Amino acid sequence: MVGNEIPVLTKEQARFLLDFELDTYAKKARAIAAAARTLKFENSWDEENFYEAIRQGFWDVQTDIYFINVLAPLGRVGFITEVENTYDITDDFTKAKSFTINDLDKLTSDTILATYNKAEFLVSEYNVVFKYGDIVSWLKSDNADGNNQGVVEVSVVKGGEHPKTMKKSETDEMTEKGSTNLKHGTAVITLK
Repeated sequence: MVGNEIPVLTKEQARFLLDFELDTYAKKARAIAAAARTLKFENSWDEENFYEAIRQGFWDVQTDIYFINVLAPLGRVGFITEVENTYDITDDFTKAKSFTINDLDKLTSDTILATYNKAEFLVSEYNVVFKYGDIVSWLKSDNADGNNQGVVEVSVVKGGEHPKTMKKSETDEMTEKGSTNLKHGTAVITLK
């Protein structure tokens, strides 16, 4: 890893990390030890990349599937969708058109979407599902194409801890107990 690069994991490696909380150095050390015993890495770079992801506490997952967010430079959500050979914009990524690397290579200057084939508009499938979907279900899925788009997750945020994805029964229980901080999508809502 050089500089501030974000480590890129395989879906299998990210799935392995679902069972670990990585909020303290001791927990990160346990995850690294378990990975050394359990996972098989292609080479030393792949192994070091995985360990760096654990140390940083965040990563991306390589699926070679991307979404085009035309409103990204404005800090808004507007994914390209295609209905009957017509392009439109939607804020629901489950309705958005996904693009493979080959699809993006075909977006030449003579196509209408060529303008958006730039890094500032492209969002990886993992990042889209992480922000707007159910990342746990997506990682546990064994879809052949890797494109399983989930529903928006509800997470609990407590004083700077890493959000923990919760089941609906757990969130209902927290609501009954009077929890005040819920994270929904990318917004943090504080109830008073």
